[in-house]
Amino acid sequence: YMRGNRLLWKEDESAVLGAIAQYEAALRLDSAFTAARGRLASVYGVALNWAYRPGGLSTDSILARGLAAASRALDDDSMIADAWLGRGWLLFFRGQKQDFGPALKALRRAVALDPASDQARQWLASVLRRLGRFDESEQEYHRARAINPQRLQSTADLGFIAISRRSYQVAVQWYDRAVAVDSTVSSTHGLRAQARAGNGDIAGAVQDARAALALSSESERGRMLATLAEMEARAGNRTDARKHFREVLRELGGAESVLPPVIGVRNAWECALAAVALGERDLALGILERTRPRG
Repeated sequence: YMRGNRLLWKEDESAVLGAIAQYEAALRLDSAFTAARGRLASVYGVALNWAYRPGGLSTDSILARGLAAASRALDDDSMIADAWLGRGWLLFFRGQKQDFGPALKALRRAVALDPASDQARQWLASVLRRLGRFDESEQEYHRARAINPQRLQSTADLGFIAISRRSYQVAVQWYDRAVAVDSTVSSTHGLRAQARAGNGDIAGAVQDARAALALSSESERGRMLATLAEMEARAGNRTDARKHFREVLRELGGAESVLPPVIGVRNAWECALAAVALGERDLALGILERTRPRG
């Protein structure tokens, strides 16, 4: 259990998958270890968010396992903050409109049980952001940063809210802060590329997209290739953009202009943007329609 907690200090792929293995090992030793089961539920949520695939599981299987772990943990002890955290995050990812209210309720319950948890406030803020409730979301991100000023994701997500508001210069400033905290995170560079492009700095956007690709893990590579393809298209370099986009389709499990039947939720957005930048709007819609979970 402590090994799993230590691994979660950094939410990269190897750490998250390692944490899942450690919590499962703890539960094999003691099936009544409710704290470990609650933490396992929350980490399944992390895996789903970042499109990690523990044991090669599908997104639907990860969702089902996580919700089952959260339900069992809460049946055993309704005061386990991690179980509420996992339940809220996973309900949101299930994507049914009627789940959004219970998801927020569960996340607020997690914050109430553990108000000093920057992670709980981060996840509440993230769901609020994705529901378009930007003012409330910003408040929670700032609370998370007050607890942990080095909370990279809260800093980066404040940049994403600025992108969503089309405040691109503000977004660049937030991503500059995030890069100052940790310059090795691929997604931060990829999103700063989006912000720079919106702010009219296409050359800087291409530079950031190349850095994002260079730093990407295996699971991130397709997304970062898509961002590079988009920025190259915006810069007028359509030859390289189309070459890289063909690689993206292969990374997704398809072929040239042929999509796989299912695309993980984390992989859809940048790929669809690249297709739009290349004038392939029907292909972009196809990418979005094949996204799972559907939420």
